[in-house]
Amino acid sequence: METNPQICDGILYLTPAGGRTNANHAVPEPPSGVCGGLACPPSQLVHDAGTYQLRYFPAAPYAKTTVQGLPFQQAKQVLYKRLYDYFNGDNTKNMTMPLTNPLILRLDPGSDGLWSNDNQTLFFFISPEVESPPDPTDTTIRVLEVNDYYLYIRTFPGNPVTYAEWMAEMLQLAADLDADGVAYVKSYFYFATYTHPSRQWDRVNEVQLLRPKSNSHDLEDTAL
Repeated sequence: METNPQICDGILYLTPAGGRTNANHAVPEPPSGVCGGLACPPSQLVHDAGTYQLRYFPAAPYAKTTVQGLPFQQAKQVLYKRLYDYFNGDNTKNMTMPLTNPLILRLDPGSDGLWSNDNQTLFFFISPEVESPPDPTDTTIRVLEVNDYYLYIRTFPGNPVTYAEWMAEMLQLAADLDADGVAYVKSYFYFATYTHPSRQWDRVNEVQLLRPKSNSHDLEDTAL
């Protein structure tokens, strides 16, 4: 599949050269149990297009943290450690909270184009078991209530490591949506994984694009 990605005024535009090209794409089953035994954001299937799904997510609490200017692999490690520590007691209540799935990484392409990924933000869903999330002691972390939103999601197996491997799936999702005449937000996108990095089998990964919605702030809203 060939695409022609370009950035104009900070917006990602993806023009597919051949439309849908992955008719044999197999969607793996989710991990055994509910999200691998961890809590996941509630969602509802709206439409299954075969190579992607449209899912609705109601409002829910998340913790997030952002880095700028770091390489992809280094950024993921820094972001994960911050939120992992917050969930494991590095907060004003010294509270340990249950970890959740998936890990959701938002990518905001910079002025240098699609491959610059200057701004990277990691989100952890906060389990319903936590009635009053504690304030972080790390000032780079925010706890917020996210508005409801819709995501176009492409699910795929394997162990993507590099930014290029993730982007191959993202570009395919964009091409499929373009081929179907579906509108989506092009200024940023999401990578998600449900599987611990050490596990090499039955991995479940997602690339996600936001459906436009009036007055929607996607994974941004007022702090709790």
